[in-house]
Amino acid sequence: MYTNIIRADAAANRKAKLWAAYREAQNEVNRDALTQEYVYLVVNVASRLSAYLGTAAGDCDLVDAGIPGLIDAIYKYDGTGRFEDFAGARIRKTIVDEVTKRTDAKRLIIDTKKRIDAARKALEESGKPFKESDVAKAVDMTVPALVEAETAFILSSGSSFSYLEEGGGSSLPIDRAELASRLKFSMEKLSNAEKKVVLMFYYEDLSRKEISEILGLDDTEVLRILSGAMEKMQEEMAEYMDIFVKAV
Repeated sequence: MYTNIIRADAAANRKAKLWAAYREAQNEVNRDALTQEYVYLVVNVASRLSAYLGTAAGDCDLVDAGIPGLIDAIYKYDGTGRFEDFAGARIRKTIVDEVTKRTDAKRLIIDTKKRIDAARKALEESGKPFKESDVAKAVDMTVPALVEAETAFILSSGSSFSYLEEGGGSSLPIDRAELASRLKFSMEKLSNAEKKVVLMFYYEDLSRKEISEILGLDDTEVLRILSGAMEKMQEEMAEYMDIFVKAV
């Protein structure tokens, strides 16, 4: 026990020194030192996604795909909150972006989301109280895997506002006035809780963990609210989905 505490303290001190050096001189050497220090975050996220995606990930090296997300997080981190939480979202986004270039991976993410939604709807229609663990059991998944699956769906390009078919997505020119009008109209369909989460996630650039702490909700509940909000907004926003999806 004491050994673990000593190791944790040593790691925290080492990280603090690396950040201090980077803030003093944001050069390649100091950035690479931080990248090496936190590469375990990429490995952890890649491992969880690999377990979920299985063969659908193909020959994509998930760790290599996640490194740019870590580097981007190092560049953008302003010291607010835990770096691990800040970086995790960006690492996951870059991996999902790379993986969903494959049709089979994209289809798996969409089909899994459909199964989860169907299970959740069936439990709601039963009229009995249920937890996320019940939803996970219904689709033969663990709760962490369920969260990973729904997170991948939210982050995946082309699937955040509707269950798009292969080749979907918009290539139309952006009409910003129309985009603003549609966004305003679609937001009116949301409950107060959904509006709060959408604004915090997309406009205040808060992580799900930060939102859960502010609102006093579980991370899975924040994810459920966010997913439900996007489903309501899909009719108006699907055409502009690629603009609206949070670039974390």
